[in-house]
Amino acid sequence: MLEIMKMILWTVFNIFLLFATISADLYSSLASLKALIGIEKDITIMINDYVKKELERLDYLKKIFKIQFAQEVQE
Repeated sequence: MLEIMKMILWTVFNIFLLFATISADLYSSLASLKALIGIEKDITIMINDYVKKELERLDYLKKIFKIQFAQEVQE
């Protein structure tokens, strides 16, 4: 009878450890997922800012080209 009780206690203990491990892994996964979602938003903002700056740079280069071309035509 004592052996059966020990076996039952070990089984319950192992099940408890299994649940504790699963819940810790789930919490860790959720924290990682939240971090990735935050990073995804930041990347979108960074890409939009980069594209905006590059378009401004292209406009600047177009203006310089027009000025340079106009000077060459006048000469």
